[in-house]
Amino acid sequence: MVVCYSLFDIIWNGGGYIGRVSNGSTDLGNTYSLYLANEQLLIFASAIGVVFIIPLGILEAVSNCSIGLNVISELVGGFVVPGKAIAMNMFKSYGCICLWNALCFARDLKLGHYSKLPPRSMFRAQLVATFISVITVLLSIYNFSAY
Repeated sequence: MVVCYSLFDIIWNGGGYIGRVSNGSTDLGNTYSLYLANEQLLIFASAIGVVFIIPLGILEAVSNCSIGLNVISELVGGFVVPGKAIAMNMFKSYGCICLWNALCFARDLKLGHYSKLPPRSMFRAQLVATFISVITVLLSIYNFSAY
């Protein structure tokens, strides 16, 4: 099986088209498009947030002006998953929330540094709070889905 990646195909088909998979023949009827799976969307959306953590974190630390990834995540999500509104909204949510949580953690660590609190105990406190919130959300979802 031959995989052909073409930048023109990726741009023309909205970014969700990875390439053409063919069995080696020249018949175009045997080619089909590959879209990203759900796990790949989650990783790609989180990667967008990870890429922008440093520049937007520096901007927020210096100017106290926070800029989110709402429009960028929505645009990229629309290109990656064309015609699927719920998948695009999930892509946008994961892309924005990843960055927002990281910047909130950095902001809390910065406040702890100014208060002369030990960084390791601040990090442990943030981990405990994260685990408590995850358990609370999972229990509430479980209780809501039971009815």
